[in-house]
Amino acid sequence: MLALLYWSLETRDDDLMECLAHPYSKLVSHVCMYTHGCLRGFPILAASASLVLMLRILVQNRIYYSLLHLGYVVDFADCQVMRSTLPWMFSFSMLQGGVHLVLKMVVDPNPIALEAYVRLVRKFVVPGAIFVHFFVRLTEIENTLIPLNKLVERDYRKGLDDEHHVRSGSLPSLSKLQALDERVLCFDARHRDIVGDVMEQFGRAPKLEDILQNILDTYEQASENFFDNRRHKKWGFFRSLWPAAVLVDKRLDRNDPRTRSWLIIFGIISVGIMVVFLFSMCFFISSIYRNILLGRKYQAKWSISTPYGNVVTETVLGNIVLSVHALQLLYFVHKTIRGLFYYSIKHSVTYIDATGAPIERMSS
Repeated sequence: MLALLYWSLETRDDDLMECLAHPYSKLVSHVCMYTHGCLRGFPILAASASLVLMLRILVQNRIYYSLLHLGYVVDFADCQVMRSTLPWMFSFSMLQGGVHLVLKMVVDPNPIALEAYVRLVRKFVVPGAIFVHFFVRLTEIENTLIPLNKLVERDYRKGLDDEHHVRSGSLPSLSKLQALDERVLCFDARHRDIVGDVMEQFGRAPKLEDILQNILDTYEQASENFFDNRRHKKWGFFRSLWPAAVLVDKRLDRNDPRTRSWLIIFGIISVGIMVVFLFSMCFFISSIYRNILLGRKYQAKWSISTPYGNVVTETVLGNIVLSVHALQLLYFVHKTIRGLFYYSIKHSVTYIDATGAPIERMSS
């Protein structure tokens, strides 16, 4: 839907207002270029957020079902996305882009037919609203997990019990499940080199099963450290990317079929996301260059002279809006990488001073 939205922006100029084609008032032309920049920046930013959300669901599902297979269920923390800036940032950008469509309906000298209004709503408003709805809904990982009834169907005993000839409705596997706090797991993954500990324990490259078993074996100690000695930081969208800290490591045993297949899948998706991020930045650069050419054409057509020389302030404003969206995308990439591979592991490092004497210091 977002790709359709951006394709419409690139190929159907008649659906948008030509901000500099008519001698509008300065206020109208500036508002038009400002909202036009939001209309072009929103789908790119939203598409990138969708890919990060997909990556987040991927790593969370992997850690959840892997531990569930071992008899443990992860109690995921509520990221309370509506209290964060992400959905409001997307919604604000989308609404500002929608103002451009309203502006076209109100002040454009070439009125459009009623069916054109329906087309505008279908191509621009509906895709944005669908994205915001799904983003808010899918940030809670529980909405993507298999319902409990599906698990019960595979576990409980149906019909008569073979020994006592009475009906049995017990759940042999589910009744033995134990809960794990996601915050404790995240704390352990961030503050302990789990992969390194398993390598020392087995003397070889660890498999995913070895990593998960080590997490379970040390959970009680990690829980005590988390609840007794640490401040509980605010949870968030990017903090829940923590499973990558233990599921994606170059020291894992790539000869193990399950570990290798998981790393290949994660690598393919990560490469695809990086390619999309690269093309997204290219789209921003292309849109900014388009505004520069539009400003030159507008200046030559109307013989404009401003107190700032040959600067067309409308296109400058549009480029500022696009640049802000591009910076938001870079910030999104930075927070994603930090959320995936951030560690706070302190270890001793030995330095040599000018006299040749060793000095031991703590490093992170």
